[in-house]
Amino acid sequence: MLGGKARGAGSSLPRRAVAFWIKIVVSIGVLCLLSRTVSFEAVVNLLTRIRPVPLAAAAALIFVAQAPFAYRLAHVVRGLGAPISFRRALGLTFISHSLSQVLPSSYGGDVVKGAYLSGDMGLAAAVQATIVDRGAGLIVLFAKVALFLPFYAMFLPPAAHFAFGAATIAILAVGILIIASARDFALTKWRPVKAMLDIALAARRVFTGRSAGAVFAASVLIHVNGVLLYWLIAMALGAHVSFFACWLLVPMMYVIAMFPFALAGWGVREVGAVWIFGLAGIPADQAVAISVLFGLIMLLAATPGAILVSLTPFQAREPREPEGSSKP
Repeated sequence: MLGGKARGAGSSLPRRAVAFWIKIVVSIGVLCLLSRTVSFEAVVNLLTRIRPVPLAAAAALIFVAQAPFAYRLAHVVRGLGAPISFRRALGLTFISHSLSQVLPSSYGGDVVKGAYLSGDMGLAAAVQATIVDRGAGLIVLFAKVALFLPFYAMFLPPAAHFAFGAATIAILAVGILIIASARDFALTKWRPVKAMLDIALAARRVFTGRSAGAVFAASVLIHVNGVLLYWLIAMALGAHVSFFACWLLVPMMYVIAMFPFALAGWGVREVGAVWIFGLAGIPADQAVAISVLFGLIMLLAATPGAILVSLTPFQAREPREPEGSSKP
């Protein structure tokens, strides 16, 4: 429970219920459209002939992979002056992952994670920490894609390759520029801009402080684990795709899963899988099976978080004063 932070939430419950059902309708609708081009009977047939060894490896990896997420979160929070234990960060990571399975996009659980963190560092700092945490991962993702841009020519025609490369570099450059120049514009009084710049200042504080190495090392490991997870799932379904192809293509799957109007990315992720894995020559039904099995494994990994929420929920804590601050 979130204690006092939950007050007034009752009035928003109908709106949340509507939003939840809209996500379900979108996911089901997209899957119905996909059924016109993909045989779901073939998908089910593939899912009944899974190779057990790579499947077991993938299932084990999804649990182990939560550790670098927690490690990064702990160092981001510490970098913003609010010490947090790895154990608490790990609990919040599992809770966030669990709730992401029923909230919009793959990052819906971050909202709840930020609410829990607000007891450790205040609401504004918690929002900043949550966004900086994800931002570190996105910077690594886009930097890695930019680094390997020449190899995407193996999958994309020249015009698409150029557009993809230009968009990747532009997004990465804009993000770095905002973080680097935030201090110069921090005096603005327009609240939305100020909030964004405060987040950018928090990002620069973390990315240039003592926590930077740990944050980016964890982000690299998270990315490697994500690619390895998809590759193991592909192996479990007998797909003929190399790890290097997954290394190049899987980041696009994670970006597509950020679409905010589907339930945990269901439906949208399957459509993306048909296109993205199709670039590597994987048949549509096999691509959908890979995406569905990925979703099922993600649901499996949500179990610890669901248990934490239902049996031993985290209590909101009194906000701590950031390091170096003093009360008037």
